Amino acid sequence: MLVKREWQNDPADQSFWTKGGQKLRLLPPDRARGLEFDAVVVIEPADFPENFGRQGTLYTALTRANRKLTVVHNRALPQGLRA
Repeated sequence: MLVKREWQNDPADQSFWTKGGQKLRLLPPDRARGLEFDAVVVIEPADFPENFGRQGTLYTALTRANRKLTVVHNRALPQGLRA
């Protein structure tokens, strides 16, 4: 989808995309641990693995945003996100 919209991938770091001076970074949650971003989009939280008794990758993904968090989903949200 990004290529169709004329975004270009950085060959030095495949997680970075650029278009007209804008930058986008796509990371799986396990690579985002310990990092923070101005805006984060979490896609289909129901697909994240369940973690019993500890915080997991969904928690990591949801807590990386400093300013704006967007959750995109088609399936029912996990129990903790329904409220």
